[in-house]
Amino acid sequence: MTDRGGVSFPEPANDTNILLALFKKADRIFVKKLSNNDRDWARLDNKHQGGVYIPHEHRDGGFFPALAEKERPDPDAA
Repeated sequence: MTDRGGVSFPEPANDTNILLALFKKADRIFVKKLSNNDRDWARLDNKHQGGVYIPHEHRDGGFFPALAEKERPDPDAA
């Protein structure tokens, strides 16, 4: 049995099984179609985006935790 994020599957799960289990269990699900720059940063060295871009209207819409300033180990770092 495999466990993926608190959802158990009797056999290795494929993407469809994972999605169906999430739809049954989750109160809300955020779905974003990935654009090229959402993927390219992971495989191309010349890209600077550090992950998937979530537009501010979705990021600040109540689904994601609020952004907060965090203390840095070296506050003088760039």
